[in-house]
Amino acid sequence: MLIIFSIIATALIIKFREQISKKLKIIDHPTEKRKIHNLPTPLIGGLIIIINLLLINTYLFFKNELSNLDITIFIFCLFSFIIGLIDDIKKISSLNKLIIIGLAYMLIGVFDKNLFLEYLYSETLDKFFALNVFNIFFSTLCILLLINAFNLIDGINGLAISVGILWLFCILNYFENINYAFFILISSLLIMLPFNLKGKFFLGDSGSILVGSLVGIFFITSYNLELDFNTNKISLEKIFILFMIPGLDMFRLFLERILHKKNPFSPDDKHLHHYLIKNFDLKKTLLIYLLLIIIPIIVEHFDLIYSLLNISMTVFIYLSLLNYCKKKIIYDKNLKN
Repeated sequence: MLIIFSIIATALIIKFREQISKKLKIIDHPTEKRKIHNLPTPLIGGLIIIINLLLINTYLFFKNELSNLDITIFIFCLFSFIIGLIDDIKKISSLNKLIIIGLAYMLIGVFDKNLFLEYLYSETLDKFFALNVFNIFFSTLCILLLINAFNLIDGINGLAISVGILWLFCILNYFENINYAFFILISSLLIMLPFNLKGKFFLGDSGSILVGSLVGIFFITSYNLELDFNTNKISLEKIFILFMIPGLDMFRLFLERILHKKNPFSPDDKHLHHYLIKNFDLKKTLLIYLLLIIIPIIVEHFDLIYSLLNISMTVFIYLSLLNYCKKKIIYDKNLKN
């Protein structure tokens, strides 16, 4: 029954996206040069996801299965959605958004210790590390980095939703303590994907911040709930590999901007997906980007090579691909001139 309500709610918001976006004033107008779409586009992706989260929690409530942790997660996700929605309407600086969300996360985390990582396991060193007094700040930093990295990949149709689906599937594979939320959220994202690919609507900041928050908080809480010092299977290396490509691209962008004396949060068209889309069509761009994420995860899952070698090879491939795309753009530009 829940899945039926979810599908209906998702379909209705997509069907009436124009009216809803005009009413809420959440429309992306292509006024900046870096925008690659030509028409005003509704930013209703976040609304679809938060409605589905509300349906999930309502369902759990009436089944007497709604836990304090479920409520805590929903409150944080609702707050993230609202901050993103305000940004979609009025614009908030990236730094201010992260500071507000970070403070909210620390405050909300006081009511449930599962929101903060206590230990991390390194497969390479075969050792657990206690975070002790740093756990609140470290966990908050991880959430904010993930939110920002995910927000940065929301630049071409279908990419952010595809990566969000992939990450949620990985969490399903890594952990056993899974509730209805994952299946409903994955199904709603799958319904949204073809419409997003065609540019019918965008996630918007309300959507990208919300998905980043969801993935981050689901991962941390699931990790804490299933932490076992004897049979732990989620290592620090495995976590790093899962989020490596968006995180690596974010780190490169920030470093380049700082070196060029620019605001590290200033928008531009120098993301990996921008370089890919300038050299390939949308389908090939999505395929290449997703393979960059998926292949290292598969290699790590089957222990085909050492984790550090897996990470090193992926970084090398990422930098080589980036360099190839840059040189090809320059070459094609010279040919035209």
